[in-house]
Amino acid sequence: LPTLTSPSSLSALASLVVRGATTANGAIKPKMLLSDPAYGFYPETKTKCLGTLAQPDSLGGLAPSTLLRPEADQQPLLNTLRANNPAVVTLQPIFMAQGTDDTTTFPFLTDRLNTDLVDLGNAVDYKVYDGADHSSVIEESEADSLDFLGSRLPAPRR
Repeated sequence: LPTLTSPSSLSALASLVVRGATTANGAIKPKMLLSDPAYGFYPETKTKCLGTLAQPDSLGGLAPSTLLRPEADQQPLLNTLRANNPAVVTLQPIFMAQGTDDTTTFPFLTDRLNTDLVDLGNAVDYKVYDGADHSSVIEESEADSLDFLGSRLPAPRR
């Protein structure tokens, strides 16, 4: 998050992740973890949906780099996130599509996920679509998605 210095909807998502993590680990203290501006919006994570929280007049108006207090002890949060993100190894191949202009699921995060999955021994077919954002990547990847599924599903019955 430190490199994400522009206001972003990712701030809303990250705040919801903190909210969820607090239910699993009472050692996570949002008031001590979140910056004053982020904590000011934090109660809204109980009553508003992601789309509303992501607006510029809410958490979406904050840069992700400003969400955490610089001196905050992030260890309880990080421990909880690690415990809830186990290594995934599948017997079946995985298809992932990523747009270069996606500001909802940032490409560097999907790149990292791809590397992690491959390092664990998964067969990943990872495609990146130049200029596609979070919505248009669906259409851009349609042919590749259908080819991927078609090569793995049984032929239709006649």
